[in-house]
Amino acid sequence: MSNRQNSGYIQPTLASVPVEIDPSAPGTVIRYALAIEAAANIFGGTAMVFFPSQVLSLMVTRTSFVNPTTESLVQWLGALVYGLTVPVLLAIPNTRRGIESRQTVYYTLLGGEGTLIPTFLWHMTRNSGLTYKSLVASAVVLAATCGWRLLALFKRPDWLGRYRDIKKEE
Repeated sequence: MSNRQNSGYIQPTLASVPVEIDPSAPGTVIRYALAIEAAANIFGGTAMVFFPSQVLSLMVTRTSFVNPTTESLVQWLGALVYGLTVPVLLAIPNTRRGIESRQTVYYTLLGGEGTLIPTFLWHMTRNSGLTYKSLVASAVVLAATCGWRLLALFKRPDWLGRYRDIKKEE
């Protein structure tokens, strides 16, 4: 069995071999963006997990909609925000794994945000119990982040960073 483990296959790990960062695409812009996003997610997730009734009171049309069920749902969403923050944090370091994960992280978040925006807009057309103002604000914030992600992915991929392997001296 130990021969199979040493047969050249690589076990995924958070460790990353040294790389040479391309000075023309060091990933600085995205690293700052990821750090800001992670901080905002931690702040928002904390509010949702520990203060769900206060978060809901800013979003609902009637105070009677703030109840144990809706508070639980907001806490679950806060937990999901924390979970989505982990890959964001792991994409910050200028390592092989960090740089390689940035595109996937951005596509993943773009997919979720791209689905939430039309959902918020659809809820604006019906009596969903959420205020028009909160739905518009949510859609606008997510549209801005989607625009940023599209810019980075398709117009400025150099922002994501580039590297080359450092050859081992033999």
